[in-house]
Amino acid sequence: KAPIYVSNRTPPISSLKGVRGAITPIFYRRATKVILQTEKAREILKAKYKRSDFHVIPNPIKQFKVSANYSKKRLVTVGSLGGEKNQLVLIKMFQSLSKTFNDWELHVVGEGPNRELLENYVNENSLGNKVSFLGNRNDLAPVFESSSIFAFTSRLEGFPNALGEAMSAGLAVISFDCLTGPAELIRNNQNGILVELDNVQEYQTHLSMLMQSSTIRKELGEKACEDMKELD
Repeated sequence: KAPIYVSNRTPPISSLKGVRGAITPIFYRRATKVILQTEKAREILKAKYKRSDFHVIPNPIKQFKVSANYSKKRLVTVGSLGGEKNQLVLIKMFQSLSKTFNDWELHVVGEGPNRELLENYVNENSLGNKVSFLGNRNDLAPVFESSSIFAFTSRLEGFPNALGEAMSAGLAVISFDCLTGPAELIRNNQNGILVELDNVQEYQTHLSMLMQSSTIRKELGEKACEDMKELD
C-alpha cells in the first residue's frame, strides 16, 4: 500500500533493452512516480511507457569556489577510465594539437580498467611529458584551478556531474553531444561547446579554437559558472 518511487540513474536507452528492459515495465507500472535526471530521458521513456508518471530532478552540482585563470595552458578531463568515457580519443586529439600548441598539457583524472591501455599509448607515443594521469582525486578544486579547459569525450551519459562541476569552477568546457546529459548543462557557444557525437574532426577544430583564445575561454567559463548556480 506504500507509494513507490523509482529513481532511474542510468542512460535511458539501457532501460529499454536487456535485463533492464524486461524488469523496467514491471516497476514502472506500479510506481507512483518515476524520477529521471533529464528532459531527454523523459522524452525517450515516455514514448515507451505511456502510462507511467515521470518527473525530472537533475543532479545537484557541487559548487567550486576557485579563482579561474584563463591563461593556464592545461586541459583536464575527469571520469572513469573505461566504458564509454572515450579518453583515448581525447589523448589522440591532444597529440595532434600539441604539434601546434606544444606548451599545453593534458591531465587525466580517474581510475578504471583502461588506465594501462591509455598509459601505454602515452608512453609509446612519447607524450609522457605532456599527458599526466592523476588517479582518483577527492580534491578537484586545485585541479580545476590549475586548468582552463575541461574536455569531455563520453559517448554515453545519464547526468554528467563531472562536467557540471567543471562548469561550476568556471572552466571552458567542450563535450560530445551524447544522447542524454551534456545538452542539459551546455548551451552551445554560450556557456560551453557541444559537438556532434563521434565527430572527432569537429571536436578537434573547436578544441583548437579554445586552446588558441583565452578570451573565448573566459567568456564561456564565466557564463558556465553563473549557470551552474541553479543546480547548487
